[in-house]
Amino acid sequence: MRLLFFDESGSRADRHFVCAGVSVQEQDAFGIADAVDELMNRAEWPFEGSELHTGPLMRGRGRFRAIPVPIRMQLFDEVLGLLLRAASAGKITLHVVVLDNLTDFAVGGEVSGYRRLIADWLRLEHRLDREQACLAVGDTTRLERQIQKSVWMQEAIDRPSVGRSLLLTPPLFVDSRDSRMVQLADFVAYWAYRSYERDDNSTFTKLLPAFALGSLRHETSRTNCECHANH
Repeated sequence: MRLLFFDESGSRADRHFVCAGVSVQEQDAFGIADAVDELMNRAEWPFEGSELHTGPLMRGRGRFRAIPVPIRMQLFDEVLGLLLRAASAGKITLHVVVLDNLTDFAVGGEVSGYRRLIADWLRLEHRLDREQACLAVGDTTRLERQIQKSVWMQEAIDRPSVGRSLLLTPPLFVDSRDSRMVQLADFVAYWAYRSYERDDNSTFTKLLPAFALGSLRHETSRTNCECHANH
């Protein structure tokens, strides 16, 4: 089974809204999640029992407030290295959809980001001839029912062109505290947001080799966009 774990970053108050995902083979997901657990539970590190929540980690907030910057940065480096090694080994593919000016969308603009993210993932699975059952799992959100309905409708629209349905069920949602893989999706979403919203490419450019052709999309009205998605 192919799995997509997804999360978001940004809001209607921002210039950009990001939906990001990490796709993986079912059996590989367990090993990658265990590796994150091992990082967070190292005896010499004060992260035991903590969620890998990238924003608070980088800004030193919440449970990370009292942790010295060098230790937090070491964890960041370890997580980045883990993602890149998994991608290099063909175990992980990253997926991102960036929407400009969410306020320009009708109510539920966030939902369109999720719909496009999952639709692009399924099209990539078809293109790569991975004719396996697919399941998408995201962080809990107030928009769960709208996302499920929108994704299922899009899947029905796409089905005639791809031959058959790969998606087992509408997306499922879990508390990110209970899923290391959703936490990795949050890591990707955070750095994609930083790249587009803050022009901070210090980390996102390092993640680019983990994307596949068509797994990075930027929805913008600008005709001269020179971002990573257009190169």
